[in-house]
Amino acid sequence: MGDYSVFLGSGCIDKYFSVDFWPGMGDKVIAKQGQRRTGGTIANAACTTAAYGVKTYCLDVKAVGPEADFLLRDLESYGIDTSRIIRREGISDAYCAIVQDQTGERTVFVIKGDGDHSLIASGELFEFLANAGSLYGSLELEELLVNFPEVFRQQRLRGGRIAVDMELTVLKNQKWRLMAEQASVLYFNEFSIRRFAGELPDREFVEQLFAMGVETVVLTLGANGCRVMSRGGEDFSVPCYPVKVVDTTGAGDTFNSSFLAAQGFGWGLRECAEFATAAANLAVATMGPRGGVRSREEVLSFMRLHGRGI
Repeated sequence: MGDYSVFLGSGCIDKYFSVDFWPGMGDKVIAKQGQRRTGGTIANAACTTAAYGVKTYCLDVKAVGPEADFLLRDLESYGIDTSRIIRREGISDAYCAIVQDQTGERTVFVIKGDGDHSLIASGELFEFLANAGSLYGSLELEELLVNFPEVFRQQRLRGGRIAVDMELTVLKNQKWRLMAEQASVLYFNEFSIRRFAGELPDREFVEQLFAMGVETVVLTLGANGCRVMSRGGEDFSVPCYPVKVVDTTGAGDTFNSSFLAAQGFGWGLRECAEFATAAANLAVATMGPRGGVRSREEVLSFMRLHGRGI
């Protein structure tokens, strides 16, 4: 089993625009181009893990062109190995158009890419994934890794960890159950769990997940910290740290990847939750989606400062 983590995805480009007013139907307005930044939940999570000194890869299919070059250079600047990102001619990548008017309100358009961005892991790539210490993805990974059930099954048999971010607000199909059957840990927030659980109480739904094979379910609760439940019977909550919230963007990504990294350090679930909560709280006290990119020692020092060291 390898001592490396693989993140299934690599983010996208966020393109910022500003307008004097938000147009109504049929209106025409001039939009001024602003900054171009890298974003994406998987990329944010990968950058956080790399900062802890974990060998980190992103696996994805990207177009050939300057914008993908820009994205890869940014990932590499955070210490991420991009050698597993496949470049493919004849496709275009998705991006986010973020439009802000004079009131400061933002509207985000997710522009889908064209062409085939999928791959089937076989041969050496299959072995690379199956031997990873941990795999991390979201529900969208099914569009990238066509044969993810086989990859996940083999990786778990070899002792690896699989973590899936379940915070998408739209359920496309029932393939999430195939992910859950092999997952070590599933992450929900207080809103997404209701979409999955329906009328069931949280705990009853979680018990169903355990019966499917999930080992740990983590429920992030914003300002109320998190709740961790395990198939082994643990059920506890961890409160937030007292920080001034500046920007919550990327806090969930920071929490999820920090929890997974801490599991790789060999810590218990409570220590993992404490570490992830501290990292996420450091993130919300900083502007930007990657405010949580700190070293392991920085997070531990923050915990000790508040009398909650591991």
